Amino acid sequence: MRLCSVCDHEIKGKWCKNCHRFVKSYESNSSIYGHEGREQNVTAAVPESAKARTEAMGNSATGGTKRVAKKAAVCGIGLSVALTCALPMMPDIIGLFQASAERAEANKEFLEGIEFSEEELKFYGDRMTRNAVMPGIEPAERILDKDSDVRYYNPEDIKEMGYPCDEKHFELRLPEFEQWLTEQWTEEYEMVEDSSVYSNLCSVSGENVRYRFATYRDYGNGSELSIRVEFDTATEQLHSVYIEVEGGSADIGLYCGLLKKIYPKTIWTELEFTKALIEAVENEEEYVEFYNSKYARIAYLKKDGGYSLGYTPGDGSM
Repeated sequence: MRLCSVCDHEIKGKWCKNCHRFVKSYESNSSIYGHEGREQNVTAAVPESAKARTEAMGNSATGGTKRVAKKAAVCGIGLSVALTCALPMMPDIIGLFQASAERAEANKEFLEGIEFSEEELKFYGDRMTRNAVMPGIEPAERILDKDSDVRYYNPEDIKEMGYPCDEKHFELRLPEFEQWLTEQWTEEYEMVEDSSVYSNLCSVSGENVRYRFATYRDYGNGSELSIRVEFDTATEQLHSVYIEVEGGSADIGLYCGLLKKIYPKTIWTELEFTKALIEAVENEEEYVEFYNSKYARIAYLKKDGGYSLGYTPGDGSM
């Protein structure tokens, strides 16, 4: 099989769906998908039957997504059109935000014959539209030097624009998360939100252009447990969830319930979650990633007087 020289994932042609760019490839006769496409339990206590079900589930590269027979030539043409439309809107950094006509033509040739799922078509279409719209939004602040260009935007402008940033996202959005949280915490809880120009930005360095739109929301009910959520300012898709715990208490039902809410296809039970968490607590390392699947990761972080559990998207998330 042919593998990406950057991330070692299997690719067809020169387009890497994992890196979202054109890459060099190399030939390999062995499979090296150790970090993608299957859930990994660091404890030895998981039954063999559970492992088999996990691998069977994870090895489905499409995750049940319907494939559509739309050739990538259409996407290549769409990319060229989006870039062409965007050119009048960015005269001051035209060299950084546009691809040359030669590169657009080369991209079109590379994409010939590749099929995209409906999810992938939406993913690339949203980003092309965003890239065309963003240069027309006036930044609240800009820091420009010889090596980089960073533009900071008002959160309200990003909400109005409505297209996602380049961070990885869970499919779960803020309203669904808060509905779930209300079901878990039947008593009242307090909520504090923080979003500023400094968490909604575009960073340009050389030919690398990256957008980050982030809003933070904290939840607490006076107990030893609090939750912080980071979500996309424009789409409200979750970037990450952090559970902060003081003392030695643990609410496995909440912890495992959040995993199932974020990644409904997980086969982990509360017992498996408990065993993995205990092993992480007993580990001498301050940081232990004890759950890793295609769509979600969970890490344990030791803190003074307690610990934190961080839920972040896996390699297959968009």
